[in-house]
Order: sequence, then C-alpha cells, then structure tokens
Amino acid sequence: MIPRLNILIGVVWLGSLLFLTLAHAQNNGPQVGYVYPAGCKQGTTVTVIVGGRQMPEVSAVYFSGTGLTAKVIGQEKPLSQEDRVKLRDELTELKKKDAPPSSGDRIKEIDLLLAQVQRGAVTPALQDTVMLEVTAAPDATIGRRDLRLLGKSGLSIPLVFMVGDLREVSFPSVSAITPRPAAGSSRAVAETLSGALSVTLPVVVNGQILPGETDRIRFAGRRGEKLVVAVHARALIPYLADAVPGWFQAAVSLLDAEGRELAYADDFRYQADPVLAYQLPGDGDYTLVVQDSLHRGREDFVYRVAIGELPFISGMFPLGGVPGREIDFALNGWNLPAQVRHTRLPAEEGVRSLDVGRCASATGKVEVAVDDLPECGETESNDTNERAQVITLPMIVNGRIERVGDEDWFQFKAKAGEALVVDVMARRLRSPLDGTLQVFDPRGGVLAANDDNDDKADGLSTHHADPRVPFTVPEDGTYRVRLADAQHRGGRDYTYRLRVGAPRPDFALRMVPSSATVRPGGSAKVTVFAMRYDGFAGEITLALHDAPAGYRLSKAIIPGNADRVELTLNTPKEAAGDVVALEMDGSAGIAGAGVQHRAVPADDRMQAFFYRHLVPACEWQVGVRKGGK
Repeated sequence: MIPRLNILIGVVWLGSLLFLTLAHAQNNGPQVGYVYPAGCKQGTTVTVIVGGRQMPEVSAVYFSGTGLTAKVIGQEKPLSQEDRVKLRDELTELKKKDAPPSSGDRIKEIDLLLAQVQRGAVTPALQDTVMLEVTAAPDATIGRRDLRLLGKSGLSIPLVFMVGDLREVSFPSVSAITPRPAAGSSRAVAETLSGALSVTLPVVVNGQILPGETDRIRFAGRRGEKLVVAVHARALIPYLADAVPGWFQAAVSLLDAEGRELAYADDFRYQADPVLAYQLPGDGDYTLVVQDSLHRGREDFVYRVAIGELPFISGMFPLGGVPGREIDFALNGWNLPAQVRHTRLPAEEGVRSLDVGRCASATGKVEVAVDDLPECGETESNDTNERAQVITLPMIVNGRIERVGDEDWFQFKAKAGEALVVDVMARRLRSPLDGTLQVFDPRGGVLAANDDNDDKADGLSTHHADPRVPFTVPEDGTYRVRLADAQHRGGRDYTYRLRVGAPRPDFALRMVPSSATVRPGGSAKVTVFAMRYDGFAGEITLALHDAPAGYRLSKAIIPGNADRVELTLNTPKEAAGDVVALEMDGSAGIAGAGVQHRAVPADDRMQAFFYRHLVPACEWQVGVRKGGK
C-alpha cells in the first residue's frame, strides 16, 4: 500500500504543478495559488500570505477598485534538496569534537530548519510564499476584489480578496513562512475541543484546512438566538485543477457544551459553500467545527466563515424588472431587517448586482435581471393544462414553484412559421429551481422540451440548470408551456423569470487572460470568446474603451459565426513600469440597431483534472515591464 500511496501523492503533486503551468501559460507573472487570510475588515491592517510558485522579487501588489493598499514585507522559498544536503553537511562538520563552542547557535538554527522540513513539506505548487501588509480604508467598498502580485517576471492572475464590515480573527497561517505544526504545538492544541479558538459574535473567522484537520471555534450563545453560519470557501477559489470535485468542500457542525452535534451543513442547496441557520436552545458555550467533508486539505483550502445573528437572504421575489423602475422585493431568509426592500433598478439591461446593505456579510452578492420586455406575475392556480394562464407575447412572467410537485402552465396564441423562444432565468440568479420545460402543440402533443441549457458566460456554474427551448411554430393555434422543478422540489425561494417571445439575437464577451505582462512598446496575446444567443451570427468589432494613449488592439474583429478570436494588445514605449486597468467593448449591428457590450475579463481555469471554465475577474490589468526586458 505504501508504494501506491506514494505514487498517488506524486500524481497529485504533478497535477498541481501541471495546473499552475497551464493556468499561467497565458500569463508569465508569479504563479499564485492562494491568499490567507482572504479578506479583512474595513479600517484595519492585516498580515497576509500569498502562496504559489515562481514568485521571484515580488515588488508590488495591485487591487481592483479603491480603498485597499498593500506592501511586501517578506518573502521566502522553501529549502531545495541541494540546500538540505548542504545544511546536513554543515551540521556534520559543526558537531565534530573540534568544533568551536560558538557553533551551538548555528547547530540549533540548522536543527530547526531541518525539523520543519521533516514535519512535512508544503504542497510543491504552493511552496513559494510572499508576506504582505494589507490596509483597508474605513470607507473601502464591501465585497470582492482582485489581488495581483507584480514580480520580476510580470503580473500574476488574480486571487479573490474580500472586504467586510464585521470584526475578523484568523487561525495561524500554514505556509513556507509559517510551517506545518508539530504535535503539541499551539495550533495543534487549538484543534481540540478544549482548546478551540474563542471568539465573540458577530465575527468573521479565517482558516486553512490541512489533510484530515478540523478547526474549532468556540463562542457564547443566547437562548433563542437565530444563529447564521455562512462559509466562503469555493467562493474564494472556485476551481482546483488537481482536486475532486474541484474545490474545497467545506462542512460545518454546531456542537453544544457537551460536544453533542446540534446541526450540520456541507452545502447550501445547489451551492458548495455551506450555510447553517439554527435557533440556539439555551444560554451557554457552543463550538463550530469546520473541516473538509472529504477529509482532504492543504494550504489552499482557505475559508472565511461569518458567524452571528446575521441577516441572510435565501431568496427574493421578483428576480428582476424593468430598467430604472422602482420595485419592492419580498425577501426570504433569516434575521432580515424587513420583508420588503424598496429600490430602483439599474438603467442598463442585463444581469446587475443589487446593493443588499447589511445582508452582504453573510449573503454575498445578489443579482437581478433587468429587461425592457412587458412583464406580468404568475397567477395561481395555473398548475394544470386546463388552468393554464393566458399570456400575450412577448412576455416575461415572474413566478415561483411554490410547493413540492407544483407545476406552472401558460398558454398563448401563435401563427405558423413564427420563431419563438421559451427561456427560464432562475439558477443564474441564485434561485434553487432546477427548471424543466415542455412546449405542447394545439393538439396536446409535446413539441419541444429541455432540462438544462449550457451557458458558457456563466463560468462559475457547474450545473447549468436553466432550461431553454427555441422552436418554430408549425401551425396556427394555442400553445402551452409547462414549467416544473426537475427534482420535484418547491418553496417560496423557488422563483423564476420565464420569457416567451421572438428570438432576441445578442452576444456576450469574455476575454482571457485577465492579467497580461508586456515590454514597453511590445504586445500581448488576448483571446476573446463570443457567446452568441438566439441565432446571432454577425461580425463583432472590438475596441479599447477610454484607454491611455498608445494602447491599441490589432485584428480586433470576431468574424461572423466564429466563437472566438486571438488578437494583439500593443503598448506604448513610454509605459515602462505602468500597471493599468483597461476595458474592451464589442459592437455589432443587430436588427438594424447598434449593440455594444463590455468584454468581461476572465481566466481559463481547470476543474478536477479535466473540465475548463471561464472564471470572471473584476478588472483587466496590464503590466508593462521596466527596462524593456
């Protein structure tokens, strides 16, 4: 068994190195793998460690947005095999009888270095470490940021760094700078129930999980307190190339003072990051246990967990509306300040973020769909063919599958030869609905059906559960649509937006990589992917948006029907040493009108040795090397 185990470990290590090589083939900067802690509170300064490979001479740190600054305060590379041999040879010489008495301190230093190595090397793909001092301004915007390192070799791909408004504490980090704990160390003691990390609620706790490890967090609770525990783990590192299922699958258990398990969660509906909501039965001490549900672990199994009587939005209705219109959102969840949120929708169409205020700490980002088509609400009871709700096309219906076994029916008149699309937005807007669609002809036969429709623009999803049915009307008459949950579930959170109408040709753009490094006056390759919708097959012209002088694109056209193009970004000679945030727009003529969309920066990431996803970043950042090298 031991040789097989060693082979397995070697394959995993090789997979780690291969992934980082592939991930950075588009980018020649530092090969970053994790940041710990992966966030901080507004108005604080924290020490942060970034782990990866090939990070020589990191000189600067860049964040997306404003309000965050950082400086490099340390850097270390673990001992190579050659270094270890030299240290052992030196130790042998120092321990000879004729060695001077002053050699004692050096002997202790070498013993310590070799003991750290003996306790277990860090994961090879994460063995280089950089220590940062990060400061968040008191008014730094809450939410996700991109963190990038600038090294001698260029600019790294981004890592997620979160800014919050709750007090934060962290378990001691484990890295090349702070090696794995020996038995009986302070961290090892903290992993026992009696030595759990003690905190005062509300709080965000940062941690790392090593193989088979558990983190224990102790706090005092009150009888009747509606506790919310919300974990961010996959949200920080969405894809790991050399791990199955392809991310850190966190699990949390709530224990009472006697160690009895009161509640457990290892996900939240379809989302990998668990959320636990529990009303405490009495006053006293409670312990939260955090671990990997598969008992794996390594340095990049990083998490943030918000704990307290926090507001959490589990669902909302409706999931969108008309641009610029004021709307009341009915909220579902726990500890919510109000059941209705009154707000004005953005003026631009598309999927847009909604400000959820205090709910952001546990809930994270909430998105809504903004569309200029006519809308109506679902009217019950429309749960049978005979009771199908009458709608006039085009129409968006805001509805919900309210209970287990519920199904919603709609009917409309259509003429032969019409091209129509029936499309559901639910999972793309964080609804747990796993929709399934059927379209029936005037005689009651199934004309078309769909369960899942792949949308490559939704790069963070591994289950594209929103159905879509395009079809051509075969004859005049009344047609019916049946919408249900494929898993026969339902509830107040199972909301949707159903669009029925003519095709709306359109496109979305993703550009890879989100970081580039070039010489002054040089160029970088950029790949732009086009996601085409409802039959759009036209040419898309690409251009930089308000770029500094001297930055330009070459071959900036995606031909008709093509799904991607590789183009060149050219930089000015006088830009040496600059790191700039650029934006790219795509323009096309659709149905006689000009349409323009921003290209979303992204990175091509691998999941579980095989699957690939275009993971969005906050900004497209380009670094120009100094000295022209």
